[in-house]
Amino acid sequence: MFGVQWDDAAKSMLCAGLGIGTFTGVTASATQKITGTGCSPNWSMSEVGTRTIWNPVPDLDVGFDVVYYHLNTAFNGGSVTLGQTGAKPAGLYGISSQDSIGATVRIQRNFLY
Repeated sequence: MFGVQWDDAAKSMLCAGLGIGTFTGVTASATQKITGTGCSPNWSMSEVGTRTIWNPVPDLDVGFDVVYYHLNTAFNGGSVTLGQTGAKPAGLYGISSQDSIGATVRIQRNFLY
């Protein structure tokens, strides 16, 4: 597991109107500090995975990898209104922890001369 935990002074600086938008019940602007409990930049992440490979015949490998990722954010249950960034439109976005699963199947034939 890996994560970042900020002390109160760092939280205040990070949440002090860095153009991050309007949080539920709180407002962020270039001149206004976010107040209340809406801003906490603490986060952590973890992952677990496995890989297996099978050799049914010489020089042929069949492999399968699977990994589970979890991103834990202290903003859980909140929302933020963001302006347009690149192709992502402006609007209200939910802030929550996220989970993801990735899988890869590989078939490899080796030709040795």
